[in-house]
Amino acid sequence: MIPGFIDEYDLTCYTENRKTGVPGTGGNMKYYYRVGGGCVLCLMCVYECKVGAIRIEENHSAVIDETRCVGCGRCADNCQAEAIVRVERT
Repeated sequence: MIPGFIDEYDLTCYTENRKTGVPGTGGNMKYYYRVGGGCVLCLMCVYECKVGAIRIEENHSAVIDETRCVGCGRCADNCQAEAIVRVERT
C-alpha cells in the first residue's frame, strides 16, 4: 500500500478523481463536504484528507475545495468539533 492511504478504497478515491478530473469521482459523486461554523482549527481534517482538498485560509478558517473533494467523508468522520457538513452536489 502507498504511504498515506489507509486502504484500497482510499487509494481508489484518490486515483479516480485525479485520472478523470471530475469532482467526486471515485468517492461519493453525489456529495461533497463543507466546513460550517464551530471549526476549532484542530487540523484533523487537513491531516485526514488524502486528496489535498482542505486548506487553511489567512483568516484562520478551514476551507474545503469542492472541486477536489472526492466525497469520502474522512474529514467529517474525524472532525472533533463536528463542524464539517455533507452537501449534495447540484
